[in-house]
Amino acid sequence: MKKLLILFTILFSFCLSAYAEYKPIPKELSKLYKDKTKGIAKEDYLEIINKIDNYEPFPDATIDRYIRIIPDKDVKQYKIDINNNLQHILHDKITYDNKTLMQMLINFDKDSTQIYKKYLKNKNNKKQNIIYIQKLEEMRGTISLYPEVITEELKNIINKYDLNLVPGAECDILIYKYYIKKYNIAIAQEFKTLLITKQIVFFKINNYILEISDKTQRI
Repeated sequence: MKKLLILFTILFSFCLSAYAEYKPIPKELSKLYKDKTKGIAKEDYLEIINKIDNYEPFPDATIDRYIRIIPDKDVKQYKIDINNNLQHILHDKITYDNKTLMQMLINFDKDSTQIYKKYLKNKNNKKQNIIYIQKLEEMRGTISLYPEVITEELKNIINKYDLNLVPGAECDILIYKYYIKKYNIAIAQEFKTLLITKQIVFFKINNYILEISDKTQRI
């Protein structure tokens, strides 16, 4: 537990006033938006943050049909319950290879970067490139399941408070905005950091796949 707490406290210093409420991502990913060879530019980095901050999947006039309002009498207990669940999601080793969700992302970031560096050394090895693509696609596929995993880990909260939530591509962002941030849950910023890191690593890996695939098709 102490090691996990240290991991989340080592944060990089990049910050813009427009995103003052944003808690920076871990140091391990601090240079992603600076180094174009790693697959993500500063503009893409800011776009990812902006998408989460301004996420509005429903028109204001119809939002009550889709978003459950926690009754005032239940808010106190709700905040306790969901905070406990988020502690589990963020800090417990719940992945298939016995890691936290964040640690898996950090490992994928390192592993995919190593694959890309190997590819750069010999771009014309078609057989090897196909293997690289397969490995990267496995990582990308696993990351795409994060929203479903998070929803499943919150299943008891969803059922207890009759939240209108089903697994989907962006349900983790919806959960953050309407059921975590809205109720000022203590661990909200840490959860947001996980979402941003997930998007960044997914974006990077996707870029690697596109570049290697394009080169391989032209060999």
